[in-house]
Amino acid sequence: MLKNHKGNKKKLIYLASPYTVKGNVRNIDFHLLDDRFHEVTKCLARLTEQHYKSLLFFGPITHSHHVASYMNPELHTAQVWLDETDDYWVELADELWICAMRHWNESSGVQHEIELATAKDKPIRYIDPITGYFITREEALRLG
Repeated sequence: MLKNHKGNKKKLIYLASPYTVKGNVRNIDFHLLDDRFHEVTKCLARLTEQHYKSLLFFGPITHSHHVASYMNPELHTAQVWLDETDDYWVELADELWICAMRHWNESSGVQHEIELATAKDKPIRYIDPITGYFITREEALRLG
């Protein structure tokens, strides 16, 4: 739990989602990255609207997409850069929520985040990317 200057406490939620596709950095599909950014950001906006009084959210794609777009393309999608940043946020978070966008279950980044959260016994929840509501893992797998 994090505390603000007034002493109010809120849980920090890490919202995982797929972003890059494995492959040659010279063939990055920047349209796909942008589409995924917009989809997860809409989901994060819905979650914030629903839970702003009790929860804080960190979405690594939402919070870093524009910064990454100004970086060298080889660093833009480098797993090292993402792991070095995201590992800290998963560690800091109270829970891991997964935005069940297409291909979330094939994402090495999301799988890595699940492994980190599992190792720390953090709750893992699945979110419908359109409604922002909780769904079961089985429902998430059907969407993914």
